[in-house]
Amino acid sequence: MLLAQRQVDELRGRLQPVVRRAKLACVTHSEHTLAAADGIPLHVEVWRPERAPKFAVVISHGGAEHVGRYARLAEALVA
Repeated sequence: MLLAQRQVDELRGRLQPVVRRAKLACVTHSEHTLAAADGIPLHVEVWRPERAPKFAVVISHGGAEHVGRYARLAEALVA
């Protein structure tokens, strides 16, 4: 699912970043907490290239999975 710029701007104002470097030198990885409409906190992880991004990819995993399963995919998409 691609986010419209309006949605990205709205989310950016609600995220609380904890930034750390990813394994790849050209990728920055950060973790955030986003409040859902009903107030439930959602864990969000973001992988960003050092250059300006051309698009955004949102991965929403199933209930029995965790975001760590997708870390290598995210790094590959960003690199």
